[in-house]
Amino acid sequence: MARKKRMLVGGVLILLVFAGFLVSVVDQGVGALQYYHTLEDFDQARRDGKVEVKKGLRLNGLVAPGTIQKDLERMQIRFDLTDGTRTIPVVLTRLDVSDLFKDNANVVIEGRLGADGVFVAENLMTKCPTKYEAAEGSPAGSAK
Repeated sequence: MARKKRMLVGGVLILLVFAGFLVSVVDQGVGALQYYHTLEDFDQARRDGKVEVKKGLRLNGLVAPGTIQKDLERMQIRFDLTDGTRTIPVVLTRLDVSDLFKDNANVVIEGRLGADGVFVAENLMTKCPTKYEAAEGSPAGSAK
């Protein structure tokens, strides 16, 4: 009887942990189950009032050309994130970025929207360009 009781208590604990995890994921804001949001999705969610200031989320876009400004004293980088139509100002709270971070780079940023409309990013991930092509004279996808 004691074994059944321990198994029941253990099962309830596992269920509570899983439920807590599920609630925390759903509470992260608009579409927290998505890996990232496009600027179009983000803009629509802002218009619908579904974006909460200071809630963590990820955005994807391009680094707007000519907007990268490194501030060594404050240890941050400012730039604009764009999709060609929409633009959002970003402050990255770190200086260590990939060599792929440059104008027109495709990036995913993680952080929070500030009350002033500036996105404060703690992390930045550059997406590798897909410029891999088959060698001349060989069919695409063939191994050498």
